[in-house]
Amino acid sequence: MKSQLYKNNETISSRIVKRAKQIPNNVAVIFNNSELSYSELSEKVGEATFFLREKGVGHGDIVAVVAERSVEMLVGILAILSAGGAYLPIDPKLPKSRINFMLEDSNAKYILINRGLIQKLQLNNVIVLEDIKIREYPHNYECSVTGNDLAYVIYTSGSTGKPKGVMIEHKSVINFFNGIAKIVDFSEGKKILALTTISFDIFVLETLFSLSQGLTIILANENEQNNPKLLAELVANKVEMIQMTPSRLQLFVNHDQELKCFSRLKEIMIGGEILSKRLLDILRSNTQAKIYNMYGPTETTIWSTVSILNDDEKINIGNPINNTDLYIFDENNSLVNEEGAEGELCIGGDGLARGYLNLPNLTNEKFIPNPFNNGKRIYKTGDMVRILSGGGLEYIGRIDHQIKIRGHRVEVGEIETALLGYEPIKQVVVTSRLGKNDICNLYAYYVTDLKISTKKLKEFLSDILPEYMVPSYFIQIDTIPLTPNGKVDRQALPEPEIILSNNEGFNSKHECNQSVTLEYKIIDIVNDVLNRTISLNALDMNIEDLGIDSISFIKIITELEVAFSFEFRDEDLVMKNFPNIQALAVYVKRLIKYNNAGPAESQAYS
Repeated sequence: MKSQLYKNNETISSRIVKRAKQIPNNVAVIFNNSELSYSELSEKVGEATFFLREKGVGHGDIVAVVAERSVEMLVGILAILSAGGAYLPIDPKLPKSRINFMLEDSNAKYILINRGLIQKLQLNNVIVLEDIKIREYPHNYECSVTGNDLAYVIYTSGSTGKPKGVMIEHKSVINFFNGIAKIVDFSEGKKILALTTISFDIFVLETLFSLSQGLTIILANENEQNNPKLLAELVANKVEMIQMTPSRLQLFVNHDQELKCFSRLKEIMIGGEILSKRLLDILRSNTQAKIYNMYGPTETTIWSTVSILNDDEKINIGNPINNTDLYIFDENNSLVNEEGAEGELCIGGDGLARGYLNLPNLTNEKFIPNPFNNGKRIYKTGDMVRILSGGGLEYIGRIDHQIKIRGHRVEVGEIETALLGYEPIKQVVVTSRLGKNDICNLYAYYVTDLKISTKKLKEFLSDILPEYMVPSYFIQIDTIPLTPNGKVDRQALPEPEIILSNNEGFNSKHECNQSVTLEYKIIDIVNDVLNRTISLNALDMNIEDLGIDSISFIKIITELEVAFSFEFRDEDLVMKNFPNIQALAVYVKRLIKYNNAGPAESQAYS
């Protein structure tokens, strides 16, 4: 039986305002070593809310937030909610064309933006976050916001070639707040890391939910978010709770194999991708924290199920949070509930989204009438699960070609549509494979009459798609294999390792072990991390063309530091600083020379 623990007039902002009044002097946010109390945060949000109301923002209006990580970003989101609007979070690193599509599709009334991004993005109807300052405003004014109002719109990948906006109401978020608080210990005063990008819905847990519970948010800045060394230091010194994807966890492991930076952690929440047994074992061996596995599509509001994995033999997605119903249907659309049964997971309850913005047909396709609860809906997740003994569910895959990359849901159809926009390409199929350390890589197989460089294809896609949706490998083939009924036969696609090994720059591992030169040592390390065989011919190849992504890059850096007994400077732990392996070799030589130099010479290198 469901038990609704909230009223329809409860909203995200009313919850946070209530908490702020209870603990005005507690620290709400720490950013760049500066602290902001709950009362100070409330004052800033009040000013910004009144400012937006004076600008005409009100019930039902969508306001975009295109901002870098900052206190102003957080204040802007809270002010939009308090004013009665819904916020649309947009990562400023996204391609300009994608940002423009989301702004046009959502009909965003205004765009809250950092001053430093104005010239770069050239957007209209902007409000500069740093300029929102009001000397006086009526502290007792009220905004008529209810639980049925829209809270946020988050765009996810769409199979038609365009992203789709998921509409989430306040009451769904409040239901999530209540449900997750009953499972995980979000005690007042605890310090939680806000690490996730603004356009990923789990950002809501790290910030809005944490504020409603009276926690202190440690807001990672742009450098800390992207630099594993700085991030590890931040976690080790200040953080008690952390939420992250398995890909992010792998970055921590690459930098700190014994996870010493996790020594203070009390709760670790993992979600957004499949958690491997290998990573779970590393966590269990190196931390005393409670380990939670979280599952939930954006359409059902952040996390819908939770399991505690400290003692479980089998990794599972657990059981539903409060006011959430799970249904498993077999291929005949019959409900199954016996142990060992498999089927598509469908979710009902109070966490369901309103639907997809401007896409009524897709909404009706994915949000269907609940045959067991008249007048209610269930969401077809497309995820296949298996019922475990003793309760709980095991995730076993997708019924379609949707995948997860670094926690982001990706429709390969969107990537395929984008690639077909490159005129010489006639056909394309995008697939994913798990590589070393359980990292998921994208492979694009394409048919064309011309020779196209990988660099050109990546540059083309980078103007259209987010960085995480650009394939790591592009493989030209003569024809796309088909099944007897004319569908793409993905199982018959050539093994990428066979094709890539024939490309220039790839050779036998034996060759790489014949020399003791620095370049060969670096090549050996790259080969070991990628589980691939490249030769010196690859030194000048683009680093991304070799299949090196941000995660494998950090692993390579860690191995180089061990091999040559030095540390990369913090500001150099950025992949874009090294366009190829040769640039990496030059940097390593310089650091070796610096470390071996005398005091006078060392001064010259600094």
